[in-house]
Amino acid sequence: MEKNSDLHLVYASDAGYLKWLAVSIASAFYWSSDASKIVIHVLVNDVDDRTWDSWCEDLKTGIPEDARIVRHEVPVNSISRFPKWHGSLAPYYRLMIPEVLADLEWCVYADGDTLFLAA
Repeated sequence: MEKNSDLHLVYASDAGYLKWLAVSIASAFYWSSDASKIVIHVLVNDVDDRTWDSWCEDLKTGIPEDARIVRHEVPVNSISRFPKWHGSLAPYYRLMIPEVLADLEWCVYADGDTLFLAA
């Protein structure tokens, strides 16, 4: 079996935080030696289609046109009892990575304030 050489970057966000992910995502593509290998996964729950589509269109101005961005709806029933952080459950979405991305052998979780740099 051939190993998948894609870099799966995973972010968690609510509707209000999406805009902050753009800088991190753009830095990953900018510094990548092969941007075609990057797959962006965004774990969300309260992001409607219009907001998502608008964000993707804005994001595409700073990353390759054919970039792979995958939206994953997080089942929040198992974390709904957790206290909200600044009014959001999004910080807990990362706990759902093994369930939501069960088909991936491995991935890298990044926060919106993560910057990828080259030496």
